[in-house]
Amino acid sequence: MTDLVVWGLGSLGRPVLDRIADRHPRRELVAVVRDPDRPPPLPPNVTAAGLEVLAGTAAPVLVCVADNEAEVLRPYLAGGRIEAGRAAVARRNLALLERHVETRHWKERPVLVVTNPVEPLCGYLAGAVGCRPVYGAGMQVDAERCRTVLAVGWHVRLAPDELPMTGTHGMTPVPVHSAVPGLARQVAGE
Repeated sequence: MTDLVVWGLGSLGRPVLDRIADRHPRRELVAVVRDPDRPPPLPPNVTAAGLEVLAGTAAPVLVCVADNEAEVLRPYLAGGRIEAGRAAVARRNLALLERHVETRHWKERPVLVVTNPVEPLCGYLAGAVGCRPVYGAGMQVDAERCRTVLAVGWHVRLAPDELPMTGTHGMTPVPVHSAVPGLARQVAGE
């Protein structure tokens, strides 16, 4: 029985898959790869398969698939057009997802999306495909960036779970300073 299907083994997916496999050595994981007959080296508890694996299992899916984000963003960042670059990444990743998703295989299974930009990809899977349990992850990266800024700029060290975020991942995250007692006063004092 498959416990989790991980789709996408690029620079985003491979570290996630390795971490999950290492932390859960008794779980049976499946990695969706281009050529299951010639898979890349995988951890011992991970089996390689094609997307057709989704037809034979109701296991949750972790979506890590993404186009080369750095390549897509480079021309936009040089011109300071970050929002336009984010939209270009969204278009390319949505096109990639649409090309490979057979809607009948995705319904009623939990899906966790870590591919950028998280919001439109979750919206696509929840709406067009009919998935109900779709979750997106990304705000923890924004929280880490904010904790780093606080540590470097204000010498404030916070634990990973001490600074909650709200807003939208990537462009408009908002750190909830009021959730950390004394933080707003300490930062304002500096």
